[in-house]
Amino acid sequence: MGIHLQSGWSVSSQGGADLQRYTVSIEFTRQAAQALQPWDAGYHPTGGDDVQAAVLVPLFFKQGIPHLLLTKRASHLRRHRGEVAFPGGRRDPQDTSPVMTALREAQEEIGLPAEQVLVIGLLETFATHTGFRITPVVGVIPYPIEFHLDDRETESLIEVPLPVIARTEAREVRQFIVNHRLRNVYFFHHADRDPIWGASGYIVQQFLDVVYPLVIADLAGEAVF
Repeated sequence: MGIHLQSGWSVSSQGGADLQRYTVSIEFTRQAAQALQPWDAGYHPTGGDDVQAAVLVPLFFKQGIPHLLLTKRASHLRRHRGEVAFPGGRRDPQDTSPVMTALREAQEEIGLPAEQVLVIGLLETFATHTGFRITPVVGVIPYPIEFHLDDRETESLIEVPLPVIARTEAREVRQFIVNHRLRNVYFFHHADRDPIWGASGYIVQQFLDVVYPLVIADLAGEAVF
């Protein structure tokens, strides 16, 4: 399946043989890299039975407005069917870093070429109650770009405007008892779509806390929300 995002704009570029354009400045990438864990950090031993995994947190700009790209998982999957999630999955034996896992999985699930992703850094690794240790990898992707979804895993793509889910009224915190412990679970609501929650909700909250203020500063005076 081919999905083509319509044209947006960009203000700076990443060098290379094939010039790729991104709506972030070099100063943004520098500050974000300082706020995040190094993008070339490898996997750390889990010290238990947890499964190591990584997801890509793709940031892009549509008509000057920053968005996150998520997926809706296929309804026939055995686990987490129909949920809103970031592209990613468990570590393969040949994966030496979360970045390698995240980029490989994103290419498999949504057809995003690894060379189209400007990796900025890593958010905090966290454990889920289902036995995974997930490392979110923050990357900027160009816009527009054509995706090719693997319908065995992915039903559709979801473009989430950051100014919308950053609003106080878009976030809901519920408390659940998980493994005999009371835990806060983040829900983010936007338009009439399924909410972003669970592990994905936690990642969105991390992103809003750490990266989004830098995005806003970088776009000051340029984007109208």
